[in-house]
Amino acid sequence: MNKVILEGRLGRDPEVTYSAAGLKIASVGLATSNDYKDKTSGQFIKKPASWHNLVAFGEPAGSLAECKKGDVVNVEGKIEYNEWTNGEGKKQTRTKILCFGIEKKQSH
Repeated sequence: MNKVILEGRLGRDPEVTYSAAGLKIASVGLATSNDYKDKTSGQFIKKPASWHNLVAFGEPAGSLAECKKGDVVNVEGKIEYNEWTNGEGKKQTRTKILCFGIEKKQSH
């Protein structure tokens, strides 16, 4: 099974495009926290965020397009790995999360 659930903040406003058939496509970067509390000292340790490339199609793209930079969202999807050779003959890779469920968290 290929399933991922993430909660994080959007790094920018989602970019919305349309396929040739008119299907809405939304993409954006999501930052997830790696912070933790040290069990020995009890101190809160801040770590750099992990970034994830989100892509959504159709109805989930509409949900993602309603969000803005800084919004906290819960995302459910699957991981997709793409690999290609660039014009210089160098192998390139990109990992993205294909979203099928997006929920914007309420601000307090």
